[in-house]
Parts: sequence; structure tokens; C-alpha cells
Amino acid sequence: MVIVGLDLSLTASGMVAINDRGDVISAKTFGYGLKRTSSAERKLKRLLHIASEVCTFVQEMASEP
Repeated sequence: MVIVGLDLSLTASGMVAINDRGDVISAKTFGYGLKRTSSAERKLKRLLHIASEVCTFVQEMASEP
């Protein structure tokens, strides 16, 4: 079994995957901060980037033995 933890902060997000013994399988940080005055388009692009990173990470970890 693989357990994935997410830290979805405002500037840089992170993910970690551990096995059922508590060993770290993979860890990754990603993302970037935006100014409060950033356009809705930039905010949406950031959210889509985060969603894509999370989905890819989870898919990769789901294929772990």
C-alpha cells in the first residue's frame, strides 16, 4: 500500500509518498506564488498546474509495487 500526503500551500506545494512501513518512496515540491492582484487567468493556470502535478504523482505512485 502507498500513502500520499499533500501540502497545498500558497507558494510552493509538496507531496510525499510512503509505503506501509513508513519508508519514503518519493517526495516532490512544485508550484509558485502569485501576487494577490494576479489575473484570474494566472490564478487558474496555477490551479491547473497544481492539479496536473498531483494527478501525475498519484498515478505514478499507484503503479508502484
